[in-house]
Amino acid sequence: MHADPGLYLADPETVQEAVTELRQRGFTIEAQGVTLSISGPSELFERVCGVEILFEKTMEQEPGQAQSRTRLAYRSSRPVMQIKGLEGIIEGIVFTTQGVPFGL
Repeated sequence: MHADPGLYLADPETVQEAVTELRQRGFTIEAQGVTLSISGPSELFERVCGVEILFEKTMEQEPGQAQSRTRLAYRSSRPVMQIKGLEGIIEGIVFTTQGVPFGL
């Protein structure tokens, strides 16, 4: 049995409304598919979403590697950011995390 992914997609009018609202607030639309990929300066996310954006440095030990590596990433003070007044068209905004390559 296959689930119809179309059941989980936003209708085109809602997507276009989200794109318009995000652009009006200063975000750049990087890609549009099942989700929207947006970018902007950290100050924009802080102001529009009411969060604090942190830049974290962590050390990671990769499987099979003797040395750990440094990973730098942005993090929000809230895991899912919201834009006040747009909750009905934008479910939430999250930062993507960089993938960790696996050695063979």
